[in-house]
Amino acid sequence: MVKVADIEMHVLDYSPTMDGVPVLLLHGAFGSTRLWEGVAERLATCRRVIVPDMRGRGRTPLGNRSLSPAQLASDTFKMLDALGVRSVHATGHSAGSIALIEMLRRRPQRILTATLVGSPAMVIGETVGPLAGLSADLRRMAAGQDALDLTLNQFREQWKRHAPEPERFEELAARLAARQRIEVDPAKAAGKRPVMVVRAARDALIAPEAFDRLAERIRAASIAHYPDGTHALPRQHAQQLATDISAFIAATGDHACAPIATAQ
Repeated sequence: MVKVADIEMHVLDYSPTMDGVPVLLLHGAFGSTRLWEGVAERLATCRRVIVPDMRGRGRTPLGNRSLSPAQLASDTFKMLDALGVRSVHATGHSAGSIALIEMLRRRPQRILTATLVGSPAMVIGETVGPLAGLSADLRRMAAGQDALDLTLNQFREQWKRHAPEPERFEELAARLAARQRIEVDPAKAAGKRPVMVVRAARDALIAPEAFDRLAERIRAASIAHYPDGTHALPRQHAQQLATDISAFIAATGDHACAPIATAQ
């Protein structure tokens, strides 16, 4: 547990004595450190890997501040400061990628590479489509009602079982719903550091062309294409994603790791 602003942030620190620049893995709105288990275990064979539970998720309390990209970026930088880490190779999934874009915009000197997985950056604020439906479901849950998407109701029950403040779920849902209206412009972070966009062709929340627009908008140095990739790609293709992250880092000149072999 690491003291960050008004909360104690839960952080998994894999191979903390390993030399070299660490990898930072940020989960999305409905995730936790568990999302990254397979990826982190593979990357940790040759470098330090830092995986936090973001504010209000996993074993980190919600606190009294917003869930805006700016706040999550601030939380993450303060967590890295507490661990004595000056720079990282960072990967963000879904809403975690939005926090990462904000980090890249604010302090690019601390983000040596950025990998965006399942990023909704180019569809936030849409009034129709899957993300609009997600926002409506979050408003239902904030009012104490069931969501139409049954997986969100499952998330609620799991969250209440494991979170340190189970009585605050409706407040979490309200803050997540408010964040769906926050627009970000990846162009403000474009060109500041090498970025890889991971393109999941079967993501139910984000159309493949949105990843293409993001890659163009942020001037991505690389695109990793997963023809059968879904929004759960970090679990679905943990070994391949770890390989792609490792290869992307190496391509920028950081050769701390040998290539990670993929399963045959």
